[in-house]
Amino acid sequence: MNNLLNSSASSHQTLDSGLSEVENCSDPAGGEALIQGVVNQRKADAGQAAALQTGALPDGAALKSDLQTALGYSLTSDRDYLAWATRDVNAGCSPQGAPANAADPQASASKGIFLGLWNPIAREYGFQPRSTF
Repeated sequence: MNNLLNSSASSHQTLDSGLSEVENCSDPAGGEALIQGVVNQRKADAGQAAALQTGALPDGAALKSDLQTALGYSLTSDRDYLAWATRDVNAGCSPQGAPANAADPQASASKGIFLGLWNPIAREYGFQPRSTF
């Protein structure tokens, strides 16, 4: 599970870079490609989350369900950002911030719920507690 969270955290950093490249028109096509890569990785992460065996962990079923919910909202949010980036690139790039999307706050809230369960388990198994992923 910790490796999956590391992957998700890395995707989040890549998303920020891609959004910046599109927003600033510094490399909109490159930013769009980064965001597409994040969408692809998030799909893979969601598949890995579905396959996790969490029965031996405290609240394992809830932990897995909360992780799947958080990753699902993150994927929806990433797809919304990708649609915005694609529109911006196709329009010739107009410097503007990425629009807010409904899934982004849901993803953040779901991640907080998951981390409320995960962080005590992480400490028990010697992993670093997280504030996000």
